[in-house]
Amino acid sequence: MAATPRQLEAISRHDVSMVVTAGAGTGKTFVLVEKYLNLVQDQGYRIRDVLALTFTDKAAAEMKERVRKTIAERLKDDPDNQVWKDAHEELVIAPVMTFHSFCAQILREFAIEAGLDPGFVILDEGQALAVEREAFETLIRKPPEEIQESLIRLLAQIEKFQVNQIMTTLAKNTDAFLQFAEDLAGDPDGIINAWEIFLEQVRTPVINQFFADTDIRDAISDFIRFEEVYRNKDDRAVRYLQQVCPYLYDLTPDAPPETLHKAAEEFLKIRPTGKLGSQKIWDNDDLIRFREAKTCLIENLEKAVPFFSLYIDKDSRFTASTITFFRDLALVAGYYFDLLHMLKRQANGVDFNDLIQLTREFLQSHQDIVARHIRPRYQYILVDEFQDTDPAQFEIITAIIGELQPGTRSLFIVGDPKQSIYLFRNADVTRFKEAQTRILSDCKGNLINLDTSFRSCREVIGCVNYLFSRIFASTEKPWEFGYEPIQVCDDRKASPGSITVLLPGKAPKGSERSETKEIEAGMVADLVHQIVSCGSFQITDRDGVMRPAGYGDIAILIERRTHLTRYTTALSRKETPFYVHGGIGFYSRQEIYDIYNILSFLLRPYDSAALFGVLRSPYFSFSDPLIYHILNVPGAKRRWSLYEKLRACAERFCTRPSEIEPSAEILSCSPADQELILRAARLLESWRNLAGREPVVPLVNRIIRESGILTIYGALEQGEQQAANLTKLLGIIRGRTEGGYYSLFDLVQDMMISIADEEREGEAALDTLSKTSVNIMTVHAAKGLEFPVVILPDMGSSREGKLGPILSGDHPHLYGVRIPDPDQDFDIKETPVYTALSLIQKEKESAERKRLFYVGATRARDHLVLCGKQPDKFYESVDKSNNRIDWVCTLFGITKDIAEEGGVISIDPEDGGKPIDITILTDPDQLTRMWAQEALPPLTLPDEYAKLSGTRKRGLYSDMPDEKATIRPVPVTDIGLLGKATGHEETIHQVTIPGGSHLLPDEIGTLLHHIFSGKDTKSVLVSYGITSPEAESFCNTLYQRFCSTPLIRDAVRSFQEVSFITYSGNFPVTGRIDRLIQDSRNEWAVIDYKSGDKTGAELQLNVYRIAAEVLTGQPVRMFLYSMKTGEFTEPRFLSDEEIHVALKRYLGK
Repeated sequence: MAATPRQLEAISRHDVSMVVTAGAGTGKTFVLVEKYLNLVQDQGYRIRDVLALTFTDKAAAEMKERVRKTIAERLKDDPDNQVWKDAHEELVIAPVMTFHSFCAQILREFAIEAGLDPGFVILDEGQALAVEREAFETLIRKPPEEIQESLIRLLAQIEKFQVNQIMTTLAKNTDAFLQFAEDLAGDPDGIINAWEIFLEQVRTPVINQFFADTDIRDAISDFIRFEEVYRNKDDRAVRYLQQVCPYLYDLTPDAPPETLHKAAEEFLKIRPTGKLGSQKIWDNDDLIRFREAKTCLIENLEKAVPFFSLYIDKDSRFTASTITFFRDLALVAGYYFDLLHMLKRQANGVDFNDLIQLTREFLQSHQDIVARHIRPRYQYILVDEFQDTDPAQFEIITAIIGELQPGTRSLFIVGDPKQSIYLFRNADVTRFKEAQTRILSDCKGNLINLDTSFRSCREVIGCVNYLFSRIFASTEKPWEFGYEPIQVCDDRKASPGSITVLLPGKAPKGSERSETKEIEAGMVADLVHQIVSCGSFQITDRDGVMRPAGYGDIAILIERRTHLTRYTTALSRKETPFYVHGGIGFYSRQEIYDIYNILSFLLRPYDSAALFGVLRSPYFSFSDPLIYHILNVPGAKRRWSLYEKLRACAERFCTRPSEIEPSAEILSCSPADQELILRAARLLESWRNLAGREPVVPLVNRIIRESGILTIYGALEQGEQQAANLTKLLGIIRGRTEGGYYSLFDLVQDMMISIADEEREGEAALDTLSKTSVNIMTVHAAKGLEFPVVILPDMGSSREGKLGPILSGDHPHLYGVRIPDPDQDFDIKETPVYTALSLIQKEKESAERKRLFYVGATRARDHLVLCGKQPDKFYESVDKSNNRIDWVCTLFGITKDIAEEGGVISIDPEDGGKPIDITILTDPDQLTRMWAQEALPPLTLPDEYAKLSGTRKRGLYSDMPDEKATIRPVPVTDIGLLGKATGHEETIHQVTIPGGSHLLPDEIGTLLHHIFSGKDTKSVLVSYGITSPEAESFCNTLYQRFCSTPLIRDAVRSFQEVSFITYSGNFPVTGRIDRLIQDSRNEWAVIDYKSGDKTGAELQLNVYRIAAEVLTGQPVRMFLYSMKTGEFTEPRFLSDEEIHVALKRYLGK
């Protein structure tokens, strides 16, 4: 392809170092390859002189292959070109590699100088984990005398597994913690002073912003004014004001943080229920303002309280305990680091983290070797995906190049900070901003933003520009980056595309929370089925050819794998082929989660989250209302865990009524629920008593046997697979116990790591199966890929990363922990530094969630579908909203009415072209209407949203005379109840099934419809309580006779159970066509099966005909098939007027 002006500048300019920001689809790899070759062709570099660093083997291989192909093409055009001849010969040694491969190469070459054995091996993750486990077990079981007291004090304050997590975290950067330990031993007051400076830096901007907010200031003033005006009135609102106003007087900009914190906490503790303020006492405007001010103060103080708490009381026992904890931790961690180092030496191995850290240390401490051997070797450095670097990796680059100064012209970094989504791997996007600043200022370098997308059509680019120019509006924080809109390349401007928002409603009140997820998954599966079966999504392939989208063109990109099985199950029900990249991970299976939760609970009985999952699992099958009753058991103390409350419930049920104190409250539960509670308490207590005493394999066997879980799985649809997975898990555990002592703690830790690793798999590899099936993968795995149709589901979910027991900051003195507070009855409390670091981490995670949304949306070439449950609340700004679907609704101006109604709205992409339509669908029936090629009527947006999303058009049902009477579609099956509506009805004798005498006629009809739709005959019969071979043979004969009829046998296309919504006048009618076929003459026909009564069939078939004619755009014939006789009949053609009159009669009834 021809380079754009900005691409050409990045490729051909070599007089300065460069930072290239490359948005999704803007030709980043093309620029890297062309830059690489331009250095060889025009600047006289040899292939071996240019070091190209990437972050994945896939990216390195792709770049190398592109370079090879380009050189081969240029040699073909100019066979005598010596530059390309030499380049072709040197390609085999071209230094195009990942950071880890480069580090391994350096360390092997200079192993002696780096303090390593030249034959060292690289430990994989499993081997590294085994070394860490052995080091920790040695630390716990055989601690030397000099650390015993410190270790005991640590274990007295935090759990063993938390000590293990802390050691693992600290081992990733031992130098920083050892420096902290040294400074703490020498100058503890200096450490505290550093903490105070850091806390002030985090706290002050928030306090300043709080008091600069005019809404907050006005709310405080109004509260104080209202308290004075209504002071003598007998009113709940006035009493509330009298309680809280003393604390508002303490909320001043110059108050110390201790005062602000106490005042805010005391204010928030006062929470009267119900609406405050009597209209008889209050002036109406005052009352409205009071309630607004109350909401404003509560919302803003809740956000500010954590920041108000960022101060250190030097004289408190908690501060003294914190210093003592870190002193003990320094001793224990120092010994653990030594153990880890010794064990790795014995194995002659280094792990992936060591590769980076050791290379950095070697390069920084041996600059003489770098100057003589390494810097002359690599005269130019290209870095791909620079936004994913961690601090150590950038230090490696600068150690090779040397001091960054105006003469430094040999650094070229490419990245997109908006695509930095690996915070969990310590990839900090702030490094991109820091490196960019250093290159631009120290090197006097150049910044180029690639601004043209070669991937996506105008609709997708317009939507992305519209959303993310607003989502990325803030650039105040180091981890925030602005958004520069990109334009569509000329080749893609005319390509058709679409933006669809699915907003499925919630499950009915009283349903389980999971049912809402299943509704969403079902709607996504319906959409996929409709896309392919109806061919309504036109895509443009890379050759510019338009065609309907197939299954392999569709990608469902999930943020995490938690709800993966819901989508695979929904797709399976629609018989849609799908391919899960990375597989449906073994540790991501629900049955593995369930046994993990049980083991986690047995290890830590206070883990209420684990027990909650256990009780809701098939092991105990507690309903949410039952768990709610347990959580609110009368007499429970404030700090009781869920397990303690469960035991309290069980004890009440075991107590004789005569022994219950008259004043005691009784927990109201049905006998069945009481039995569930007693059984759970008995089994869990039994297993808990054996945990740690019985080896893990017999313990897991016991849990499986005593719970009866295999019997339960036997009755489930996927029970056989679930049982097999438990057997596989037992085999894995048994294999690990053969290597030596393997405790319950080890098992839980290994399972936790395995589950986490499956959540964070790397890039997906596209194989043959993925090209013919719907692709399902995480957004992380999709990075670097593109698909014609992208569906982003589950956008209504919010997630926050789980923080570990220790956090660290950029400065070596910044470490925070959670430890018991002797001033608060030894409750676990965060140190102020931990709180500050956690607040920063949450802000970083919030920013990364926005970037994760951006990465998912920009994978789409032609069609983008955004899906999430209808929001509970609609917000005015992105900052106040909670999740991705909230952002979408806020920015598109989707109100509650619009979300419930569905329709089409328009946005202005501000590219000089026409507005882009956004289709909003809220239920599966609207999907069918869309595929019926009847455009959804545009929606009207309220005036206050006009600036956000465009002009209002008309409502979904605004053309109907009586909106309330006609808004609900009429089921076509109900129309059959009209009987002889048209006066042309006959009767078909009822089919009887051998062994099915217990079935009603309607049940027989439904059973046979299932079989005629292609489902397994035996499975269908069993579900209706029929097991006789005669029945199976009878039903198969009926179906085979139908399939062998000329009408079906000669059909070139056949669709079963086709959902639709069609209209007769203003009346919407919904239903499913039994079968829609197309013959060799390109003529269409609908077929309705009947197993008995034919009442209403003529009217129903005519409705099917109307729907099919809209779907196909052609005339459609009608056939009624008698399952009893095997004969087809053609019903009478009814006019639109006749159908309309019949529908009016139905509605009249």
